[in-house]
Amino acid sequence: MTERLYYADSYLKEFDAEPVNLLEEGGKFWVQLDRTAFYPTSGGQMHDTGRLNDVRVTDVIEKEDVILHEVAEKITGTHLKGKIDWERRFDFMQQHTGFHLLAGAFLHQLRLETLSSHLGEDISTIDIGAASVSGTDIHRAEDLANQIIAENRPVRAAFADPKNLPELPLRKIPPVKTKIRLVEIQDFDLDPCGGTHVRHTGEVQLVKIVRWEKVRGYLRLYFYAGQRAVRHYRNLWGLTRDLNLELSAGEDEILARVRDFKSVLKVQKKEIQQLKEFWIDLEAKRLTDTAWEKGLDFCLHLYEGIDPADARQVAQKIVRETNLSAAIFIKSEKSWRLILAHPEKDTIDFRDWLDDIRVIRPVKGGGRPSWVEVLGEGSPEEVLKRVTAKFNENG
Repeated sequence: MTERLYYADSYLKEFDAEPVNLLEEGGKFWVQLDRTAFYPTSGGQMHDTGRLNDVRVTDVIEKEDVILHEVAEKITGTHLKGKIDWERRFDFMQQHTGFHLLAGAFLHQLRLETLSSHLGEDISTIDIGAASVSGTDIHRAEDLANQIIAENRPVRAAFADPKNLPELPLRKIPPVKTKIRLVEIQDFDLDPCGGTHVRHTGEVQLVKIVRWEKVRGYLRLYFYAGQRAVRHYRNLWGLTRDLNLELSAGEDEILARVRDFKSVLKVQKKEIQQLKEFWIDLEAKRLTDTAWEKGLDFCLHLYEGIDPADARQVAQKIVRETNLSAAIFIKSEKSWRLILAHPEKDTIDFRDWLDDIRVIRPVKGGGRPSWVEVLGEGSPEEVLKRVTAKFNENG
C-alpha cells in the first residue's frame, strides 16, 4: 500500500521516499515507493509528471492500493527525492476544481446530475444527465460557477465514514464500505473525490464552456478552467483583432461582414459554374470539329493547369454526344494526367494500352475498358505520341 501524500497536501511539490519495488516490463521501468506525492491517472484526472532524483517520471498508474511510477531509465538508490512538475499539477488542480464547480452549478441551477468527466491534456469535458439544454441555461450554470470563483470560497478535503454519508448533502451517495475522501466547496458542493484541488475557488480564475454536443442520450460539455481559459480568451482576442484588420470591421460588425462575403461568394460560385459549363460545351465542340476536319475518329488535346474535373466533363461530353474517342492530357509543373475515353459500344480496351505507356513512363492509375485515367511524372510528350500511334493503329 502506497501512502498518498497528495491527499493531505495538493501543493506538495517535493518529497522524500524509499523504493519498495523495482519492475521492468516490456522495456519499461516502474518504481513503487513507500510514499508519493505523484498523482496517478484516475477519477477522470491525468497523472502527474516530474522527477525521482534526476530520472524523469513519465507516467503514474494505480493498481489496487499500489501506485507505480514509470521512469525514463532504471533507477538506483535506497533514498529517492521526488519533484512534481508543478505547472502541470496546478493546471489539473484548476481543471478538477473547475469541474466540481460546474457540476455543482448544473445541480443548483437546473437540477441536472453529472454522469462523468474527463480532464484532458488540452480540453476537459463534463457529461450531464440531459439530452438537451438551452444555451441560455448552460450560460446560467456557467455564470453561477464563476460567481463562486469570485467569492473565493474555501475548498476542503476530508475522509468520512460510510455510515455518515446519507446525512451529508452529497451530489450522489457512493456504494462504499470503507472511509471515503470527500471534497467540499463551502456551502456549494460536496462530492467523493480522490483528486487534487486548489485551496480556494479564486485560484481557479475562470471556467468557460466552449461547446457542447449530444452523446448517446446525454449532453457532453467541453470546458476550460484557469490558465487554459485565459489562453483560450487570448487566442480568441488575437483572432478577433486579425479579423478586424482583415475585414476593416469593428468587433460588432464582423459577423455581418462575413455573411455579406458568403452571400457574394454564393453568387460568384454559381456564375463560375455557369461559365465552366459554357466553356465545357464550347471546348467539346471545338475538339470535335477539329477531329472531324482532320478526318480522325478521336480527339486529342494537351491542356496546362486546368481542373481535372473540367477535363473529365469535356471527355464525357465528347464520347456521349459523338462517336469519337477522347484523349485528354493535363500537364502541371512536375506531372501530368491522361484521360482516355470512348463510347461504350467500341471494342477497344484502354487498359491494354497501359503496358505500352508504362514502357515509356511509370504511371499510376487504371480504370475500365472505356475509361482509363493515369498519373505520371516528367514530360508527357512521348506518351502523347504513343497514344496517337495507338489510335491510328486501331483506326
